[in-house]
Amino acid sequence: MLSRLRPGEPLERAIAEDVGGPSSGTDRQTEDVENIASAAAFAPVVRRCAIGRPAAIRAAAARALAPLVDPRDVASVTRASLRNLRENRRKKRIVSSKGGDPAMDSCPRPGVGHNAAHGILLCVKALFAPEGPAAALLRKPGRANPAGESPPGESPPPAGVEPSTRERPTEALIDALAVLAVGLEECAYLALESPVAACAAEWLGCVERCLALAEEALGVADSRAFLEKLRVLTWRGTELVEGDERFAAHVRARRRSRETPAGKILPAGDERREPRNDPTTMGGDSPGERSNAPHDVLWAKTAARLRVKLALTGGVGPLAVDNYVSIGLTTTTLITGGGALSSSVRYEARGSALKALRDAGVDVVDARLDLRALLGHVSSVVLPAERRHSCARRALRLVGDWTERAGRTVDESG
Repeated sequence: MLSRLRPGEPLERAIAEDVGGPSSGTDRQTEDVENIASAAAFAPVVRRCAIGRPAAIRAAAARALAPLVDPRDVASVTRASLRNLRENRRKKRIVSSKGGDPAMDSCPRPGVGHNAAHGILLCVKALFAPEGPAAALLRKPGRANPAGESPPGESPPPAGVEPSTRERPTEALIDALAVLAVGLEECAYLALESPVAACAAEWLGCVERCLALAEEALGVADSRAFLEKLRVLTWRGTELVEGDERFAAHVRARRRSRETPAGKILPAGDERREPRNDPTTMGGDSPGERSNAPHDVLWAKTAARLRVKLALTGGVGPLAVDNYVSIGLTTTTLITGGGALSSSVRYEARGSALKALRDAGVDVVDARLDLRALLGHVSSVVLPAERRHSCARRALRLVGDWTERAGRTVDESG
């Protein structure tokens, strides 16, 4: 029911049709207006469903909430939602350490709990979806003004100059993006320190929607300056190897706590109830292990995709300088160490990075990254060791496109 909940007939249209009808009267008008239910009246109930315990209910509530929010209220709803995600530093948990002694869990936790935080982030991400209310704040002259008329408050273009067809942001959209950016910066611990992959993945998902809408409204260059702090935090939050180790440790700790009787600390030599290491799902206690839980995989895909998108839109911090040195360093971060295209990351992340490079197109990759270095790495490192068909297929397509571009560049220079 929640996933199919949509607004009914707009209130203004219903009132206008009723007033203009031949049988309209004062008493009937008042009665009909009172019987018309505003879609926003359902929002509080849906928001309560979005912080429930079942993940499927949270996702359905987030899908249902977006159509109920008026585009002009996106900024206020986003501010009120993200305000609840501030870290509660006083809330600590007592956990059993590996040696059997009790220890304090120092991981940051949202004051409303991780389930509620996950639902709130899902709702915010839905508000800024391409079909959501925030995107409706973009002025679309081709559809909103089919006759080419200027929006209210703007002077018409000079004689002989055709009106622009590019979507222009409204002040309400700029306010909504600013509120979203500030709110995500304040709860960035969910991606940088939190051991819960579900919250980290949805935080990155909200950032991805924010960056995409800002680039569409302001352009790549202006959006970089507008969201520079958020871009830096996002770059730190997409460290693939560090994130995998953090989330795997959390899954391992939860498994150990479930297999240990409540309130009982296992002796140092007692291994009867120690969790078994399954190489197909978790691995041992060695560094570099990773969890294959659904939210962990979703985080890895989103992080790798965002890493590539940040690199293709100018990088962050010291790497944001548009020169050949910055381009080389940005390319190096993608192909070495724990980069999105390195062999040390899980194949889901590598496949997501390859897909992001493919979707960006050869022209963008050649302009923003070192195409020859990428071509050499993918053809000589990624492809020979790749065992996943989806990754190999994407890598082969990229090698073909990049080889054609590199050959064309050599011919033109020669």
